[in-house]
Amino acid sequence: VCSSDLHTANRMPELTPPSQTPTDTAYAVAKGIVEAIPFAGGLAAELLGRYIAPPLARRSLRWMDDVARGLTELQERFTNFDPATLEHNDEFLSATLRATQAAMRTHESEKIAALRNAVLNSAVYPIAEDEHAMFIDYIDHMTTWHVRILRFMQDPMTIAKHDQYWVAPNTSDALANIVWKLYPELRERSELFRQVINDLRRYGLITVRKEDLNERRGGQVHGIHLSWTTALGDRLLSFIAAPGPHPPTTTIYKVRSGPEV
Repeated sequence: VCSSDLHTANRMPELTPPSQTPTDTAYAVAKGIVEAIPFAGGLAAELLGRYIAPPLARRSLRWMDDVARGLTELQERFTNFDPATLEHNDEFLSATLRATQAAMRTHESEKIAALRNAVLNSAVYPIAEDEHAMFIDYIDHMTTWHVRILRFMQDPMTIAKHDQYWVAPNTSDALANIVWKLYPELRERSELFRQVINDLRRYGLITVRKEDLNERRGGQVHGIHLSWTTALGDRLLSFIAAPGPHPPTTTIYKVRSGPEV
């Protein structure tokens, strides 16, 4: 037997690495998060890996499945949308990474839905990267109450009607009182409500002031008939809404409450 035959016989066969499944990816993401947590010793690391990484992996997998289903729906709704082009869309990839990190930090379904919609809107519409980065950061730091109150402030009358709260056309009830009636659980958490309002103002998303919330406006156009969101607040709400036939922007007729903040 010649030496070349022996060399061929002894050569290791080429191995194809196994393909990575979504579960593998989710677990790798969760493991990376766990490993980034400071801990005292090996026992703590083992406990975190055993009891924390698996549920985080399930959370990551649910998120990825949810986004994938959304992309499939976009392909069915938008004739010219091809998911294969997304691998070359840097804005979409950046939005997805930011939203994924934020989604892994919450269990609140409303926030997860908002982050999912942010990703899907980035897939079909060109959105300035600095703005979608800012919006995703806002959602990451907001609570569900921030999102609910922001939506209420954009169109109080529609939200009130949707929640089956009847408002007389000439009502002079204070705006805050209407919020209490729509969300009675906030009545006992007035400090939380004030903080939510302060945060939304600080982000530049609403124009409402303390006196606007508490004032009774008999004989005047009352606060429930006005829109209290800024143009920035409108864009944020459109960005986290389910993708529609038009790029994210405000589409409702607005009666402005005052100058932009």
